[in-house]
Amino acid sequence: IGYCLAPTPLTAEFRKVHQYLTFSTTTPMQYAIAHYLEKYPQKLNEIKTLYQSKRDMFLELMKPTRFTSLPSQGSYFILFSYKNISNASDTEFVNSLIENYGVSAIPVSVLRNNNTDDHVIRFCFAKKNETLQAAAAKLKKV
Repeated sequence: IGYCLAPTPLTAEFRKVHQYLTFSTTTPMQYAIAHYLEKYPQKLNEIKTLYQSKRDMFLELMKPTRFTSLPSQGSYFILFSYKNISNASDTEFVNSLIENYGVSAIPVSVLRNNNTDDHVIRFCFAKKNETLQAAAAKLKKV
């Protein structure tokens, strides 16, 4: 956890690292969470129900868009194809979503060993319902 003020070239590089660090958890924390869930197993069901409802809500909100959802289980990300929208690379497409619509996504190619680009991006639905609703409203305009 921290904060940084730096010239643009440095912050651009910091963002690249930050993108991957925010979705990682240190081993001691993983053991602590596992111990907590063993002690309070009902919490796991609460979390599962919460995220499943958010996923289902976001999928429903995205139906009127031109994006095509791909099956997703056990994650707080959902994949969408944008093949019917653009031929741009996934990194270019994600940048255009940020610049033109104010919605961020992650290009799937950066998560693959060979950087294969299938025109698929992922959205995180572990957000407030209002945030998901606002994002879907913006994505309807794409």
